[in-house]
Amino acid sequence: MTLEAPDVPEFAKQNSIGVSISRPYRQLNGAAVRGDTTVIPWYSADLVGIAHGEGRTPYYSSIQIRPSAPVTTSAGKLLSFEFVQGYESLLDANPGTPKEWLLRSPRILVTEGILNGDAALTALLRANGIDDVALEVPAQTTRADAIRSLHSLMMQIPASERVTILSLDHVRHGKGSHAWEAWSLAGREVLLAVEGDVDNRRSVWQYTNGLWTFAEGAGATVKLVGFQPDLDHVLDAPLQIQSVPMHGANQGPMVKHGLAGYLASGETWHNLLDRGRAEMPVPPPRNRSEAKVGTWRVTDDGNAVEVLATVLYADSSRANEWQTAVNIGGRIVAVETHRGPTLQEVRTAHFGAGMDETDEGARSTCRIELQWLNQDGETERAVVTGPAALLMYPAQEWDKRNASIPNAVLMHPEWPPAGKWLSAIKDNTDVPVQHVVSWTTMGYVPAEDSNICSFISGRTVLAFNDADRGKTIAGVTENVLPGASSFSLPPTHGVVDSDEWRDQVRNDLRSLREHYVDLAPWTDVNVAAVVMAAGLRPAVPIDCTTVIYLQGPPGNGKSWTVSQILSFHQKIGTWTAKKLPGSMKDTATGVEQAIAQSNVWVMDDLAPSPDKRLYALELAKIGDIIRSVFNKSSKRRSGVDLKAREVFAPHALLLVTAENPHTINSVRDRTVIVNLGQSSLRSDDARQRMDRFRDENRAPGRLMAAGVQAFQHLASVSTWTEMIDSIDRSPSAGLDDNRAGDEVTQSYRASYFRLATTIMATVKIEGKSDARHVEMAVDLMLGFVPLTILAGLVGDAGMLRLLDPENLDSLPARVARMVSTSLQSQSEQSPGLAVLEALKDTLAGGYAHIENFTDASKPPFPIGNTIENRALGWRTDGDGKAHPLGSAIGFLHHPRGGDLNAVLLNARNSFDVAQKYHPTVIPAGSSAVTTFKSLWNEKLIHPRYLEAGQKEGRHDVLIKRNGRNIRKVPVHLDQLLGTLVADEALDYDGSAPTVGHEA
Repeated sequence: MTLEAPDVPEFAKQNSIGVSISRPYRQLNGAAVRGDTTVIPWYSADLVGIAHGEGRTPYYSSIQIRPSAPVTTSAGKLLSFEFVQGYESLLDANPGTPKEWLLRSPRILVTEGILNGDAALTALLRANGIDDVALEVPAQTTRADAIRSLHSLMMQIPASERVTILSLDHVRHGKGSHAWEAWSLAGREVLLAVEGDVDNRRSVWQYTNGLWTFAEGAGATVKLVGFQPDLDHVLDAPLQIQSVPMHGANQGPMVKHGLAGYLASGETWHNLLDRGRAEMPVPPPRNRSEAKVGTWRVTDDGNAVEVLATVLYADSSRANEWQTAVNIGGRIVAVETHRGPTLQEVRTAHFGAGMDETDEGARSTCRIELQWLNQDGETERAVVTGPAALLMYPAQEWDKRNASIPNAVLMHPEWPPAGKWLSAIKDNTDVPVQHVVSWTTMGYVPAEDSNICSFISGRTVLAFNDADRGKTIAGVTENVLPGASSFSLPPTHGVVDSDEWRDQVRNDLRSLREHYVDLAPWTDVNVAAVVMAAGLRPAVPIDCTTVIYLQGPPGNGKSWTVSQILSFHQKIGTWTAKKLPGSMKDTATGVEQAIAQSNVWVMDDLAPSPDKRLYALELAKIGDIIRSVFNKSSKRRSGVDLKAREVFAPHALLLVTAENPHTINSVRDRTVIVNLGQSSLRSDDARQRMDRFRDENRAPGRLMAAGVQAFQHLASVSTWTEMIDSIDRSPSAGLDDNRAGDEVTQSYRASYFRLATTIMATVKIEGKSDARHVEMAVDLMLGFVPLTILAGLVGDAGMLRLLDPENLDSLPARVARMVSTSLQSQSEQSPGLAVLEALKDTLAGGYAHIENFTDASKPPFPIGNTIENRALGWRTDGDGKAHPLGSAIGFLHHPRGGDLNAVLLNARNSFDVAQKYHPTVIPAGSSAVTTFKSLWNEKLIHPRYLEAGQKEGRHDVLIKRNGRNIRKVPVHLDQLLGTLVADEALDYDGSAPTVGHEA
């Protein structure tokens, strides 16, 4: 539309521009006062697609103006086009563009400016049989009507001829636009219609190359459509642009060169599409003709640094000449930021998601390539590496700044150079400096300018395409984590989803099923299921919180089983029972670092030690690390300067081997326990056959790689976030939405959750929820997702039946049964049972005693019941007299003729004594209140008092003794003594005290 000065108030009101004193209003009014101003609305491409998908009319997101009398900036630049303040440049699509075009058109044309984009759209419509009569706008047509009409015309074009036309204010402004995230570029052709001279203007080349790299990294085939300088002869033909005036005025014709001029000259639409170049031109050289005296620069051959100086000749004349200053040239090759991916980056595949732009990387390094001519006149090169802060200091100080300087550089006679040498090196950007991220962890990481994550394992980088692979730098090297390269994966055969790739995957699945199911060396096939799930769990792009705790006597296959899990993470026969990545003797900090950097890690061989203190330290270490992995928490540290140091966030699947269960209940409660006893493995032949499969076949490692490739392939068909959602959608998602109710079943997590809940329901422990073990089972079962996807891609019906979560005899079901066994073991070692066992042993050891309820000087049982009294902490001497041992920790309430048999424990005394003499059963940090509350939760309290105590919500109940109220913890005598008490002992002749429940 055309805007004149009288139109500004109404236009500002309709578009919420602001009042007359606002800067946007003044900008509009100033342009309109100077002369007619064309208003150009911009429509965000992603919102256009959303609006059409919901049946709404798109509305513009930004406003640009083209004044007939443009202003000139202080730098002398004419502002032909301006965005209204408060609005910004965005990725535009004509509002009539159908959603189907945005999602699936085979080609995308990116133009500079809406006028070029609309001119291209007109040419496209005409080339496909839409005549000018159909394109005319009848009088009184509303914006919504016009959009609907154009949308209808565009839908008439055959799918093969559709070209989505997107416009940018300037190509350099569009690479990071969030609108690109609304659709996939993979498999589509992107044509970049560049206005500037890309062959000769370095700035034009740089921003065009940036968008080229972005589109190519997203999986598109990119071509360059340039219009300079070979089309200058056609630019005299003006392009007539119709303008719809608000009051009948017309701004007149606009002349637009480049793409619009090309089409106005009579060239056809199909000629435009065929004009693309398949490669970027070489970068044009920098313009150095306007250098000032005193400027330092690297010479054109790169072998020296020269300075522009004024030379006085013998005839008193002066001239400016370039003179060699230092015979060492060079450039900054790359600046690397070393960091791990954020959670949002892995979940969305968007590079930088979740990163604060003001945050610095954990570490930054730089690579500086130096070159010079040697004595033979040949070019020598060497690379200096060090922290990025090296670029702040002169070369004389680099050795003090932890730089790695090759000997060849140190031996150069002009090293270290002085003057402005470093400035010249920094300014030598004929080849652009690479700004890259070196990833400090293996696993899934985002690739810059791509919408699909790459995957790192050792030296292996699995990326969706070569561009992403080149941008993904594995930072976990041997220097960072010794043995890191051992996690490299074998190559897969053929391109993903090709016939060759499918044949290899099909054969590997068959081999895996044969060795892990048909010929499994474990007597319990549940163990084989856990090994398979654990081996492939790191292939799933979901955070892993699983800890697998393999326990059993020495020599029964714990470490050997771990090596079978690690067979999925090796390129050659690396891992064996005697060679595993980690040991229980590694320091806690070393383990924290390793599980933050690798995909899978091992803490091998927690065995009894003659050094009690050392064994306790190892128990504490492994307990802390298990909690850290399960809770996804990191230990924070500060340096001597009190600044926070790097935090190692747990990342890897953790495998632990130990001879005995961990003594802390809450630690055991966070692990999947795998018991391996003397009969856990079959014959030696079965074991040797499995060793050959592990060391020679390579199928596990290839399936690991193929699983990652399958996830990347699925993401290219839809989006990365949709692929993640199909795996990890919450079991409760959509339950409040009738339309979404059926969709819940499509999530792998939801299916596994139902299966785990069903199987875990068969194990009931009083006072204990199974939610944590259901969570662990689901987390581990996610390791079957890659196998399920691969089996589906290659049509392996047998494997799909084994993996079907609806089948209660499937591999996922067997994993759930193994976890349910872990839950069942908790009933034997629960906190309540543990404290009762500790109290029983404390009494038996003579460290405490139970008093008579009515007379503390008498034993709880009559004289003559020597065994019973001894079990409650009383020793009988040679004269038959009973003596109490240790501290008094409670009373026996045992009325004559009754069957109460209640031991009333003093909470604090009994807890302190039991913990003192049994610290491994009741560990440090436990409290009497929490520990005794476990008795109520597990229903181990005396039945006579259970209901009253639960109502109070305390760890003890109110008891009356000798007319006084006291609080005690009541347990049944049999809980401490079992069947030890003889029936005749129940005839104890004592007065019956009054028991009340007033509280």
